[in-house]
Amino acid sequence: MAGAYTDRWLDELRSRNSIVDVASQYTVLKQNGRKYVGLCPIHGEKTPSFNIDADKQLFYCFGCGKGGTVIQLVMECEHMSFHEAVEFLARRVNLPLPKSDIDEAELHRRQQKRDRLRALNRDAARFYYDTLVSPKGAPAREYLTGRHIGGAVARRFGLGFAPDEWNALTDALTRAGYTVEEMIEAGLAKKAESGTVYDAFRNRVMFPIIDSYSHCIGFGGRIMGKGEPKYLNSPESPVFDKGRNLYAINLVKKKGKIDYVILCEGYIDVISLHNAGFDTAVASLGTAFTAEQARLIKRFTQNVYLSYDGDNAGQKATERALAILAAEDLKARVIVYPDGMDPDDFVKKRGADAMRALLRGALNEAQYRVERAGLHYDLKDPSVYADFAAEAVASVARIADPIMRETGLKLISDRTGYTLDTLYDQMGAKRTAFQGRANPPFVPGEPSRQHAAASSAAAEATALALAVDDKNYRVRMKQDGWGDLFADKANRELFELICAEPDGEDVEAASLALKLTEEQNLLLSRVLVENVETANKARLYADCGRSLRQNRLTDRIARAKERLTTERDPETVRAVAAELQELNQKLQSLKRQGG
Repeated sequence: MAGAYTDRWLDELRSRNSIVDVASQYTVLKQNGRKYVGLCPIHGEKTPSFNIDADKQLFYCFGCGKGGTVIQLVMECEHMSFHEAVEFLARRVNLPLPKSDIDEAELHRRQQKRDRLRALNRDAARFYYDTLVSPKGAPAREYLTGRHIGGAVARRFGLGFAPDEWNALTDALTRAGYTVEEMIEAGLAKKAESGTVYDAFRNRVMFPIIDSYSHCIGFGGRIMGKGEPKYLNSPESPVFDKGRNLYAINLVKKKGKIDYVILCEGYIDVISLHNAGFDTAVASLGTAFTAEQARLIKRFTQNVYLSYDGDNAGQKATERALAILAAEDLKARVIVYPDGMDPDDFVKKRGADAMRALLRGALNEAQYRVERAGLHYDLKDPSVYADFAAEAVASVARIADPIMRETGLKLISDRTGYTLDTLYDQMGAKRTAFQGRANPPFVPGEPSRQHAAASSAAAEATALALAVDDKNYRVRMKQDGWGDLFADKANRELFELICAEPDGEDVEAASLALKLTEEQNLLLSRVLVENVETANKARLYADCGRSLRQNRLTDRIARAKERLTTERDPETVRAVAAELQELNQKLQSLKRQGG
């Protein structure tokens, strides 16, 4: 993951950026010994489950399962790539990027280009706003007034007007020192086949798109009068990625943690909702909703109200968004507007109180899918029940969460009278296939398999923490063959990587994390953050080793018993019985040692 950066430079970066200091910019931390605890800044929660080990410079959230170094923390909180997070932290502490890594000149050139394009967009937004409030902007102001958007709201959202002229913006930006090539790359200008350069946006009300860092990264333009396209958006550029940004997310960020986001389709919908007091509305940017946008929302809240149009395209977009939000563990509800109204129409005609009532009555995914399927049928007529149930079950089957899926089937059952078993059959599988296997039976006289698994997991986690914490015990673990005692493959592979560190040298957890996969990094962070220190490492080592061996023997005993129930060959049965007796003797011996 380190890619172009040396371990030494990354160690310097982390040492200058205390994970406690950085995390404190996103959440309030309380110290508990060498640990710090707070509300997770990544997924939002009401009960603190976000933990930091200040000594090891690692974090882990037991709520959302995210963890790692200060770099991963910034990646999650700021929605950045690895390299962007590294650059962010380097700028934070004025640490020069390493000249010996990849192409420092190229990295610097890219950053300069991004900075230049952001400045270009900022100055374009100022030009558009100045034009809006000038005599030239009278038609646009009249249009906005007709949409109930006054001067204060226009200022808040930075709205503007692109005059119906070919070179108004390009001439202004040229005078400001920008090149034609920069304007074209930002999507503010175009070049004809003849070589003539002209403004990309003309005779349009302009909506600046501002990211969560308050950078103007692009524009949406709504044409005045007739013409196509009705809305024109900036193209992708080094600073504008439609799938990773949301309109008005900059205003949401200023509020910090919020109760919910209202996700809309259009700029006017967002502005109207903000104007009515619903100031956590955002919109996607002329493209389908993406997982990256869901993760961006996740930085501020766990709750999303989908506020899409009621037409077929809007409902398909709603279904897609529901699946993406569920995959990101966000709680989604769907606002159903009456009479085919959109959010802008509704809030202007019915008012804020009616909008609050719609929020209270918003549908969860199961309710929404069943309700939508029912629109095609007169459910007062029992003759349509079979067709309705088939369509509704097919829709509910696409719900990922098994509890929400069963909620949907119960709603269908209530509407039609069909039993849940019948509806599960219609779905193509019995209920048990969705509910998972039952717990294995308890065997008298020994721990259950589940208890053994839990005990093994705890012992393996302690062993991993001790291997990182103490170089001497790490060597002893290798010599005593502890790797063979790990039942969990992921734990075993991580243990082997830890033991691959040079003998006699301490393991720097944050440095080790850079060599791991994302899954291994999360595992390491969780293990190190949740395991407490002990003053008696010798006792810990002995107890942990004994527990690992006992769990290994318990597992082998269980497997031998299983073989006895299925094996038919008499000679094999005698051999397995003898093995079982030997394993039981070893297990009892270990237990006696534990006293």
